[in-house]
Amino acid sequence: MPEAKELTAQQLKVVAQFMGLELSDQRLEELAPQIKELMARISRLNELDLRDVEPAFIAPLQG
Repeated sequence: MPEAKELTAQQLKVVAQFMGLELSDQRLEELAPQIKELMARISRLNELDLRDVEPAFIAPLQG
């Protein structure tokens, strides 16, 4: 897998706050490896050749 850019502890804290999560420094440290793995998987999407792929239409959810 390609190496994903690592987020700093401060960046993780800001992202968590943006999402409305109150996470302790210890919990953020515990989650950091999982977040790194997720970012690496997402970065693999940049490797896809999507030139011939038509955009998909997704109907909005009604609620």
